[in-house]
Amino acid sequence: MGNDKEITSPVGGQAIVVDHLLPILPNQNEFRILKSLRQIVRAIEIHSRKLEHDFQITGPQLGCLLVIREKGPIAVTRLAARVFLSPGTVVGIIDRLEEKNLVQRVRSKKDRRLVEIGITAEGEEVIARTPHPLQGALGTALRDIPDGERVDIAVALEKLVSLMGAGEIDEAQIPPCVTSVGDMV
Repeated sequence: MGNDKEITSPVGGQAIVVDHLLPILPNQNEFRILKSLRQIVRAIEIHSRKLEHDFQITGPQLGCLLVIREKGPIAVTRLAARVFLSPGTVVGIIDRLEEKNLVQRVRSKKDRRLVEIGITAEGEEVIARTPHPLQGALGTALRDIPDGERVDIAVALEKLVSLMGAGEIDEAQIPPCVTSVGDMV
């Protein structure tokens, strides 16, 4: 190392200057992590509210609509897995999208007993006029970060997910006193 205030990143092997981090106490780092998580959750909430105000569609509704357009008619359970929500939550989202005539329930061509969700022309129009989802904007921003840093971020977030036991959370696991995902952080 070129100086005492550098450490080598475990991923990518780059030297990182930690001069500004040295005076921070461990509990301050925990606070910084918690604050960052809350800021992320808040950004998601703000984006979803803006979508709902400007385009009368929520972030989760738009996410479902985008997957339905991408995959074609899709079963609710497959859609739920793709958008990381419980099937019960997705049924509610689909009901609201159907009320707005953005999706329709159709019988599967492979198995007439199955009902799949397909997008309507109005659903296509909504997608065409809405801005990129927050995930799209984040993806664009992340592409500007060097590969090693992206790997470090991914590893750190995966570690947080693991530490929090949040890998497979569904609504059945959320305590009744929690009213939003933001309350969990």
